[in-house]
Amino acid sequence: MAKKGNKGAIGACYEEGVGGYKKDLAEAVSIYKDGAREHDAASFHFLACHFEEEGTNKSKVIAATLFRNAARLGFSASFSKLAKAYLTGDGVERDEQMAVFLLDEASLKGDTSAMCDFAECYYKGTGVVADITMAIQLNRNAADVGEQRAIVARARLEESALNELQKEVSEKVGPVVALLKQGRRPQNKFASFFRNLLPKERQLKKNFEEFVSFWDGYNKKFKLDKRGLKSVVDQYLDLDGKRQFEEKHRKSIEELMNPMVQMQMLIASDGDE
Repeated sequence: MAKKGNKGAIGACYEEGVGGYKKDLAEAVSIYKDGAREHDAASFHFLACHFEEEGTNKSKVIAATLFRNAARLGFSASFSKLAKAYLTGDGVERDEQMAVFLLDEASLKGDTSAMCDFAECYYKGTGVVADITMAIQLNRNAADVGEQRAIVARARLEESALNELQKEVSEKVGPVVALLKQGRRPQNKFASFFRNLLPKERQLKKNFEEFVSFWDGYNKKFKLDKRGLKSVVDQYLDLDGKRQFEEKHRKSIEELMNPMVQMQMLIASDGDE
């Protein structure tokens, strides 16, 4: 681009001392300013980076304005930079929703740094509803094209997700294991019920997630009405079967959860042994 006379590219060559240009920051900044006057997106961006590095409040305001100008002209790296400004409040009023909007736009343009920042927003629930699955997916997308920061973050998030899953399973299965260890027939019956119920609930959730993933395209193709949607959802998720299952076992669950009934069953169990 420098050979074609692009001011931003020429200025960058002076700033880095590459492409046959002698390193000269003052000359680079001067060229960036000329390019900005001509509304060159790259010049806006690199000049903004220069003001950002100065670190003063005034320079941060100027940097944010220049990043905004570059973003309006479609310069993808400026979306990410401006998003960070909105996240921190540097040079602009802090606005998490605007930040995630810009990160989303930058991610769609293939900016891997933005993908990492967007993933962090999803992980922490900054400007969006916390969603570790989305955070992992964004880091995976960036890692797939070699973004080192994403590779590290992805491993951290996947470990966190695994720990959460283990905690969830432990909370549900722990009482079951405790009951099984007691060795009483009524408790064994109670424990077995929940041990069998857990996989059913997980499969139902998986079915629902799969359904949601293709529903939008399916609906656009077949133009189903609301009644048709309910019918398809019920059939896909087997909700009728789940309701029947819950109804069938509701009475036994209520009885088993009643301490008096449990005590009576224990006494009866002792008599049998």
